[in-house]
Amino acid sequence: MKVLAQDHYGLTLRELARRVGVAPKTLYRHIERLEKAGVLEVHKPSPRIKLIKLTSKYLWVKDFLQLNPHGE
Repeated sequence: MKVLAQDHYGLTLRELARRVGVAPKTLYRHIERLEKAGVLEVHKPSPRIKLIKLTSKYLWVKDFLQLNPHGE
């Protein structure tokens, strides 16, 4: 969530996986669960691109991380 909170427009699955150091296939399962829970949104600006970002309900995470950069 920290990586997604830092990006306003969203990230592709491949880019998100690269940034967190996880295989895209593994990350995809987590993204599906978080999307169903209403934490993440997946947008398709084109047929081959999916952008993943926090839903507006969870944008408070971004503010929290800015106030507590080490998660304290």
